[in-house]
Amino acid sequence: MPAWAKRLYVIAAAVLGTLLVLVGAPKVHQAIVAHEPYDFVVDQGLARAWKDGYDPYSAEGGKRSGLEKIGPSGFGHPPSTGFWALPVAHLDPKLANAAVTWTSVALLLLEILILAQTLGAPAPLATAWALFGYAMSCTFVFYGAQTGQLSIALGMFFVVAWLAVRRDDEITAGLALGLACTMKPLPGVVVAMFLVLRRWRLVATAVGAYLVIALVMTSRFSFASWATFLSKQRAIADAWMGTIQNSSLHGVILRLFNPACEPKPPVPRAVALLSTACALAVIAGGLLLVRRARRGRELDLAYACFVMLSVVTSQWAWEHYSAIFLLPVAIGIVEVLALWREGSRRLSMAGLATILVMVTCWLVPWNLKVDLHHAFHHGHPEVHLRMHVVEVLNWLPAFLLAGWLAMVFRRAQRRA
Repeated sequence: MPAWAKRLYVIAAAVLGTLLVLVGAPKVHQAIVAHEPYDFVVDQGLARAWKDGYDPYSAEGGKRSGLEKIGPSGFGHPPSTGFWALPVAHLDPKLANAAVTWTSVALLLLEILILAQTLGAPAPLATAWALFGYAMSCTFVFYGAQTGQLSIALGMFFVVAWLAVRRDDEITAGLALGLACTMKPLPGVVVAMFLVLRRWRLVATAVGAYLVIALVMTSRFSFASWATFLSKQRAIADAWMGTIQNSSLHGVILRLFNPACEPKPPVPRAVALLSTACALAVIAGGLLLVRRARRGRELDLAYACFVMLSVVTSQWAWEHYSAIFLLPVAIGIVEVLALWREGSRRLSMAGLATILVMVTCWLVPWNLKVDLHHAFHHGHPEVHLRMHVVEVLNWLPAFLLAGWLAMVFRRAQRRA
């Protein structure tokens, strides 16, 4: 790239990024102040109970913590999740959520900068700033701010583990994945990949890091808290698994049997078993595919694919989980360019189309499908088709990108 073109690109990226950040930041602030962070309230309730030394999952503890008032969702987070709310346990929930959200925004900028520099983006600082501005316009930032979710931090842990694996630092990678599992169980799918790859130190470190945090929280909650948490999952699944927002494999399969345009009954046991079997089959197939992954390009593709699988095979996947897809999308863009240079034009264009659809769907307001669903069930049949189109766009891009990454990995293995 000529020097003048590079200067022009840097200026344009800096201006575009600044404008987008100035547009997005007030919306994030509005999402914080205008809504009760109902997910973070659960984490904060767990943290306060830990500091006060009682079990919030018990009948008495649920009343004392206020989690019982939320209903089944008040017990929807495992005991380990409360660890991350300990520093702000004493604050007003909205103030605590503001601290968590703006910390997450800073992590988002850092993550995009790391990806731009590591993967060789042109003028990485300027490119990262422009991409950060775009991310500040995406629904996963607003929805995460509104609910008080930790998905951006979870995505950052995935990036840290990826960088460490690239440098053969299995201890750091294991620590990052183990800590990520304390936020949500889904990173365990990525740990399973490294188990198949025989990265014993990484797996042992991940398990150890998870157990340390789990034991710290259990020391005041008691082991019974875990049993009570697990016993609540059926009621939580009945409430949330079939919702139109759930973009995981479980949600998609459940809505095949009970579409979003029909009343939502409790989850049938047979359908729950079917979706679980399908999720396990997808994970098993992925493990068989990557079991001989070598370093470099193959390992990048395998890792990106399993990050995608960890989300789509989860019990549920909400719109703010899209923050986790930044790494797979970045690796996907690198592969699109590599495939084009290698002459695989069709595969390259298929990947580009999938990525463009995915990042465009990130701009769709998270509540659009919910509003359409509500309108349809309140006497507006004209929104029926639009509701289902938005519903499909909520989950299809992730499935397509996971499949495309698997295809490219397979091709890379055959060529090697």
